[in-house]
Amino acid sequence: MPLRSPRRPCLNYQIGRCSAPCAGLISEEEYARLVNGAAMLFEGRTSGLLERLRGEMLAAAGDQKYERAASLRDTIASLTLALERQSVVLPDLIDRDAIGLAVGEGRACAQVFAVRSGRLVGREAFHLRIPTGSSEAEIVDAFLTQYYSSASFIPKEILLPTGIDDPERIEGWLSTLRGNRVRLRVPKRGEKRRLVELANENARFSLKEGEKEDAIRHAEAAGLVELAEALSLAVFPQRIEAFDISNTQGKEATGSMVVFENGRPRRDAYRRFKVHLAGKPDDYAMMAEVLRRRFSRGLAEIADPTIAGGKFSEFPDLVLIDGGKGQLNVGIAVLKELNIEGLEVIGLAKRHEEIFVPNRPDPIVLPPESPSLLLLRRIRDEAHRFAIDYHRRLRARKSLSSLLDEVPGIGPKRKGSLIRAFPSLDWLAAASAEEVHAATGIPLKLAERVIAHLRG
Repeated sequence: MPLRSPRRPCLNYQIGRCSAPCAGLISEEEYARLVNGAAMLFEGRTSGLLERLRGEMLAAAGDQKYERAASLRDTIASLTLALERQSVVLPDLIDRDAIGLAVGEGRACAQVFAVRSGRLVGREAFHLRIPTGSSEAEIVDAFLTQYYSSASFIPKEILLPTGIDDPERIEGWLSTLRGNRVRLRVPKRGEKRRLVELANENARFSLKEGEKEDAIRHAEAAGLVELAEALSLAVFPQRIEAFDISNTQGKEATGSMVVFENGRPRRDAYRRFKVHLAGKPDDYAMMAEVLRRRFSRGLAEIADPTIAGGKFSEFPDLVLIDGGKGQLNVGIAVLKELNIEGLEVIGLAKRHEEIFVPNRPDPIVLPPESPSLLLLRRIRDEAHRFAIDYHRRLRARKSLSSLLDEVPGIGPKRKGSLIRAFPSLDWLAAASAEEVHAATGIPLKLAERVIAHLRG
């Protein structure tokens, strides 16, 4: 709800995607009504929601608030269309859940199908750790208790894949939570049984996917353990940051930082750097600039008590630099210059996949198929991909900028507008003059001249 000092609403408000509660542009009552409507939609109570919206539309029309009535009419039409696309799985209008179950070695998966007014409106899988020797009845009993104790909505009927001991106890508990009678059923035939079998099949698929995911995690963990042992690292490399440089004869030079945590990419922590170094191409100096900017900003964020969870404040356990002994020495020198101690730094050379570590004259060579080397190569290659992608984007913008300089009437301001709206040459050349005019506001005649120049 409103902040102490209401702020200016963002673009989402301007385009009708937010009611701007942060700016105090909606009352608490109206905002609560919107939240309640969203809850009804997510819980599958669409019939009640449609009925409420129709009532509000008629009331708005009666009060001659025709824009509001038209908006509600469009909302009703969109919701009705979405409902028509949902699968009708049962002919009656009873709200029910269908539970599916698949059991593996020490684990199980429960699948919940939410059926509201005969339509399948949602499905969700839950992976469970189970004691050895647990029966399906015991697993279902425990799952019902755990799931519905925190569920936002309890349906009138719950279809089970197998019977449980003392179903009357669970029915009584669920009925108390719901406020009226809840029935547990184990269908033996017909459409309800087919629905439970479908839930069982989904549960089996999810269980297999979960087992594959665990196997991948185990392999990644094994690679990290092997890496720590092979390189004699002082700490377990839970967070690895890799750095790479991309440039064309020193022009449009870029640096990349990719982050892997527990052997997996954490893409929200990736960072790009536009290298500002002038003069002749110097890969060592470029790498030094990127590393210096990354760790300087991290130190500044850590020292500033007003910054919590900054973009660079979390330091890695291992720094991986794309290159050999020279690049490794650059990394060591930058960390020493910034008085940063305790960070492990290594270099990975492309030619023979040799690993260079501090205070060791000869590189470490790991077996080509070892999990630790495969992990390092994957991280290094990801840093290279990320750097070269940014470099290509900058080159494309540079080419577009140079061509626009040749068009009479295009100054710095209009050139900036064109590049922001159409970041690539192909994108701008494929646009119509009307699209360019609408996106940038430049005169239509001038837009036609730009398009003609690019296509000529």
